Amino acid sequence: MTRLLATSGGALLIVTGLLSLAAPAHAQTCADGGKCAIGDTGPGGGIVFMVPSTMGNRTKLTYEVALANWSGTPTDPTAVWCSGKGSNVSLGTGKAIGAGKSNTEKMVKHCKSSAAILARSYRAGGKSDWFLPSYGELKKVNSNTKTDGGWGAGAFYWSSSEGPDCVKTNENQRCIKVGQGAWDQNFYVDAAYGALGTDAKNTLLAVRPVRSF
Repeated sequence: MTRLLATSGGALLIVTGLLSLAAPAHAQTCADGGKCAIGDTGPGGGIVFMVPSTMGNRTKLTYEVALANWSGTPTDPTAVWCSGKGSNVSLGTGKAIGAGKSNTEKMVKHCKSSAAILARSYRAGGKSDWFLPSYGELKKVNSNTKTDGGWGAGAFYWSSSEGPDCVKTNENQRCIKVGQGAWDQNFYVDAAYGALGTDAKNTLLAVRPVRSF
């Protein structure tokens, strides 16, 4: 840039210099703390499956689910819902969106081993707040990551929500007693995709962590 400056004696000085321009600001991505949309990569490196405007989400939070290879293996690991004290009694877990984190804490406290302990051990993106999704949260994972979630061999996934007092399971029509069963969801991409059911807490089913932010 060149400027002409008048001196007190009427002479002109020519001043040259570089014009300093601020670099244009780039919009932050969801992973960097910007606005998120379903399908985006979240801060923890997972897939965003629920945002504050998602129907049924009253938490005002955004949720992401871990990627298919989160455990370092080609398929999702399996675990029992609970072994130990919490396997035969109700832990008072909830089904609603927003209940997954507190459900996970109850499971960790009362179970020797569980799907929740496995989910909470995940540390992707430097985040230590991963948990096992509730019934309501798992339904949203199912409906919003059907084509990009990498669901495969581990077709039935645990939620952190215990089942009703007594329900007949999809597989053998037996009734699970109070406190002994929990909700799971079918992630096979077939005619039964999305089917919900309950299984005994000592059943080995697949696990996929989620987190909210």
